[in-house]
Amino acid sequence: MPALGLPALLLVPVGLFALRGCPMCWTVGLLQALSRGRLQRSCADGQCSIAARPKGAGR
Repeated sequence: MPALGLPALLLVPVGLFALRGCPMCWTVGLLQALSRGRLQRSCADGQCSIAARPKGAGR
């Protein structure tokens, strides 16, 4: 991996130009995809929180 690290890092600007998108949007989308079904959101009395979904709980 160390041999590929620098060339891959140098290609990041090329990828950003080619895909013409927002890196923060990509990051948020990736995190949502990774956490899908693993986090439980709840809102009560104007307070929202995110907690790990209990094991065995349905989606």
